[in-house]
Amino acid sequence: MPPGFFGTRADLLADAVLVVNCIAPFWAWAAARVARAGRHELHRTLQISLCALAFVALFSLEGSIRINGGSGSLVAESPFAGTTELRVAFILHIGPAVATYLFWLWLTIKSVRSFKRDLPGSFGRTHVRAGWAVMAGLIWTAGSALVVYWLGFVATSPTAS
Repeated sequence: MPPGFFGTRADLLADAVLVVNCIAPFWAWAAARVARAGRHELHRTLQISLCALAFVALFSLEGSIRINGGSGSLVAESPFAGTTELRVAFILHIGPAVATYLFWLWLTIKSVRSFKRDLPGSFGRTHVRAGWAVMAGLIWTAGSALVVYWLGFVATSPTAS
């Protein structure tokens, strides 16, 4: 994989996935605003597109990790490789991110099936609440991804952080 565009130790895929993670909360928020304005078809298109993009990014990164010998291989050059700090950052990122993505996938599938039948009708209240929970998860995922990225690809020494 070629070097990334941020000029760090990360490769192109890691940089691209970080960008997707960081724009996801803003994109989801914009899609929520569109829905609030009554433009439900556009909201659906934006949300399905974002969810698809995020899953493509996730599976691409996961494939790269598997091909290259595990997550440790991506951050092998980091001074934090093998440290408790990086392990904890990974755990605090991966656990909530997986939960968010699974919940988001459920919400997307349920919403697509309910569109024009129960949305914005009987499923609407659940949809809105679940959407805000996904938004919170996307914000956490973006923030924790930045921490993992910093420790894995930017930081030059454990004392510099």
